[in-house]
Amino acid sequence: MLPVGYASLMGYTPGDLVTQQGTQVGGGVVMLRANKSARAFVPEIPELVLELEPCFVHGCQTALWGRNDLMQHFDVAITERRQQFSLTPV
Repeated sequence: MLPVGYASLMGYTPGDLVTQQGTQVGGGVVMLRANKSARAFVPEIPELVLELEPCFVHGCQTALWGRNDLMQHFDVAITERRQQFSLTPV
């Protein structure tokens, strides 16, 4: 999920967005799903280009990546004790 303000920054217009009901940790949420995918990459791994189907949410303050986007392309490891975070392409 992305803040709704990201939609125009990513080149989407209101006509590119479809309203649908979704869920998040706090319960139900109204989302604006892009009707065309976006391409993205991690700067440190530019050869791996991801196809994403972004959803935008009013009131969302920060990008929330999860199982339906980033984790489809990477194994994610968080080691709290060492304060480390790693992405491994799958």
